[in-house]
Amino acid sequence: MNAKILIILPTSNFLHRQILEGILDYARENGPWQFHLITGDDFELGLQATSRWGVSGYIALVREPEQMKYLLRRKLPGVLINPPVAATRKIPPRTVFVKRDQEGVGRTAAEYFLERGYTSFAFVGSAKPAPWSERRLNGFRQRVSEDGHKTYVYDPPSEEELKDFAKEAQRLKKWLTALPAQTAVFCARDRRAVDYREWYAMD
Repeated sequence: MNAKILIILPTSNFLHRQILEGILDYARENGPWQFHLITGDDFELGLQATSRWGVSGYIALVREPEQMKYLLRRKLPGVLINPPVAATRKIPPRTVFVKRDQEGVGRTAAEYFLERGYTSFAFVGSAKPAPWSERRLNGFRQRVSEDGHKTYVYDPPSEEELKDFAKEAQRLKKWLTALPAQTAVFCARDRRAVDYREWYAMD
């Protein structure tokens, strides 16, 4: 009997599509598997499918502790991608946690710039303070310091700036202008970098 695997994975993000490709590649070699795929952010629809579709296991990207707890209560074999930090102290039986090496992401970004001869570095973190963003900064800053360089860090936006990006953009412009020439800037996530790129394209 083929395994019925529920996949809950938003696919609007390029990285998530790569994860899905990896799952499918594994299934081709180790299947056959049947998939029930929930894309987008409709997590509730995926939770309902665990009962309705009779799944034998699941692979899910979870964002909220309650979502994770629901899946664990099903007592099915499962893979949880980037589970909430507060809920990962104890790994239940037949469950695997897959977490990003956030410090490693930061170090990789630093090495990319160092290999290209940059000697000045800056970091723009998540719009809202987040542990994963801080860990990326730590990895980036540590790797840069190993080669004797410092990292300029952009202060996160205020509550007022979070409501109106145009206000934050003015402060950001001043910060960028004050950086040394040819500074390599690492943004904590792609969406943050795209926001700035689109703003300057219109400016």
